[in-house]
Amino acid sequence: MGAKLDVKPELSYDLNGALVMRGMCRGRKKALRALVGEFRENYCHDTSLPVAIVSADAEKDADWLEATIRKEQGCSDIVVVRSQVSPVIGSHVGPGMVAIVFWGSDRRERVSLTDRIARKVRSATHGNA
Repeated sequence: MGAKLDVKPELSYDLNGALVMRGMCRGRKKALRALVGEFRENYCHDTSLPVAIVSADAEKDADWLEATIRKEQGCSDIVVVRSQVSPVIGSHVGPGMVAIVFWGSDRRERVSLTDRIARKVRSATHGNA
């Protein structure tokens, strides 16, 4: 159904390390632009750290993503490591998957006070069980 509607999920990891859906994009270009937006918003701006672009039979999209990332301010000389997913992962994601992996700023700093309190309460209750 998602293929018929041209819907692309945007996935990320939450603060606990769980894979979560951050959003849905309608169309491939919007999904790629969402990856660039995520990079722009969260990149730690340390050009000594490499950025990885991973794809599953989507070299043109990976090329576009790399070129677009290099146009971001201060990223023209960034080290980009390119890779293909393994057949095992590829069988789960299917052809056309593109991902960007980078060192980001600490997202815990942007968590609201209520979320920080809730996380401490959860960890305390799970620790005592």
